[in-house]
Amino acid sequence: MAGYLISFPIPYFSNILKFVVYHESYIGEPTLTAPFTPSEIWYLLSRIPEGSVVTYGQLANMAGAPGYARVVGNILKQLPAGTDLPWHRVINGKGQISFPEGSSRYHLQILRLEQEGVVISSGKINLKNHQWHGE
Repeated sequence: MAGYLISFPIPYFSNILKFVVYHESYIGEPTLTAPFTPSEIWYLLSRIPEGSVVTYGQLANMAGAPGYARVVGNILKQLPAGTDLPWHRVINGKGQISFPEGSSRYHLQILRLEQEGVVISSGKINLKNHQWHGE
């Protein structure tokens, strides 16, 4: 079973865990892994239709790992700039964009979603109208 290391929000440990993720020379056992790989998340991401959104938690569920929404978010953070994968179709469970309001990525995500016909009102997306539930 392939795994993916979760980084924790504690600054000191976060740096150590990022070292573990990015340096293959690390010898030891990861402490917390997810039962899916980044490529599995990327595949699911590629299937989200234009004009639809999913939550981080939904992607984790679709990958067979409920409760791993933060790992999905960490995987999406690592997408290369200029990727063709529709990262902008992933939002949080409240129907909101997770980037800080006013940031360039926040505005880019809104722009891309609106270009696809997703209606955003007061910073929220109506999940009843736009949420994709898979095939």
